[in-house]
Amino acid sequence: MKQMLWLGKPLSWKKDWRSLSLRVDPHTTYPENCPSIIAAWDEDIRAVARLSLAPSACEGGIIVFQTPQSLCAAGASPEGFRLHYQVMGYRHDTFLPCPISQSHIWMGFSRMGARFAVSYSLDGNQFRQVDQGTLPGLAKSYSFGWYWSNPEDTPFEASVDTLAVTKL
Repeated sequence: MKQMLWLGKPLSWKKDWRSLSLRVDPHTTYPENCPSIIAAWDEDIRAVARLSLAPSACEGGIIVFQTPQSLCAAGASPEGFRLHYQVMGYRHDTFLPCPISQSHIWMGFSRMGARFAVSYSLDGNQFRQVDQGTLPGLAKSYSFGWYWSNPEDTPFEASVDTLAVTKL
């Protein structure tokens, strides 16, 4: 995580080469003002990391970023997944109910050419796909990373660790 850069920087955070912890401030919404950290890539990869599960209406998840006008994010919360799409400036949000009753979730990201996929696992072994798609320009270069949003009045602590990236 050393080479990752903040798009929206939280006030309080700590990172090293394999983990990140941060305080997610109140009234941060996706994508306007939430903390997100990304790395630029141009290769086909598979990345897996363990994220702390955000409380109630808050979310934490993976973002695939091509430009500020073309991006996709899949965020986990105790109630399920929120999928956010913005392509050529047009935005669409979807909610997938899937109650999760644990404090951490593993999320995976893979990119093969012009396509990407996002998956999750409750045990770190058996992954289920939650989203797939493409973005304009994804075949040439892209960025991926994590984001957190907190529409509530109280901050919360978040983390991502055990990051593993492999070339496909």
